[in-house]
Amino acid sequence: MDFTFINDTTENDLKLVLNQINLHKNGPVSQSMKDAGLNYRVNFGVSVVDLRKIAKQYAYNNTLAKLVWEKGWRETYILATLIANPETIEIETLTKWMNEIPTTELSEQLGNNLIASVPYSSILKDLLNSGNNFMRIAAYKALSKQFLMKNFDNKDVFMKSLEFNLYDSALFRRELAVSLGQASAFFIRYHNNLINYLLEKISYFQVKSNDFELTHQIVITEIDFFCERDNSE
Repeated sequence: MDFTFINDTTENDLKLVLNQINLHKNGPVSQSMKDAGLNYRVNFGVSVVDLRKIAKQYAYNNTLAKLVWEKGWRETYILATLIANPETIEIETLTKWMNEIPTTELSEQLGNNLIASVPYSSILKDLLNSGNNFMRIAAYKALSKQFLMKNFDNKDVFMKSLEFNLYDSALFRRELAVSLGQASAFFIRYHNNLINYLLEKISYFQVKSNDFELTHQIVITEIDFFCERDNSE
């Protein structure tokens, strides 16, 4: 069992965070998430917009982030990804969190809010090669954000992932196909010389699973977008 030593200020912050979650809870939204298959142990239906507002009051605080994560609520999971400092959060903590992800929503939040900005690229390689689609979704979400911000430090990691058997798990494969499509779309926006290579890889995935038709659609939409943009200039 992990033990986190806290001072009175951090303990008070934890109470305030939980109280603010309670103030923003939304029963109908929580129920709609359950109906959509987003199964958390506790879910108050608080919007991500409101969670971001709450997080701004406490970031960056790794001790508090670990404490709110341990509560095991949907809202505290997401808040942990927003409160943690990506520059100093320990890779052991990130690994622990990745192994505890209960939904694709949290995979995307963790990838976008935290993994995208951590200083060690090895974690992306490990997540993509894990065979766990929760982890792969988080990694592609992180890469999407990096590529959108014109950060291509992990270009080779992304390209290498196209050699993996991404179709090997049916669990959340459609969600994986979408996250791969988003990363690919942002990538070719600035590396359109690799369009044919990417389409060749995606076509191979489609042969293995129709779910990757979603990846193909996202990439084609991006290609059409920048072709129209170029023709209008």
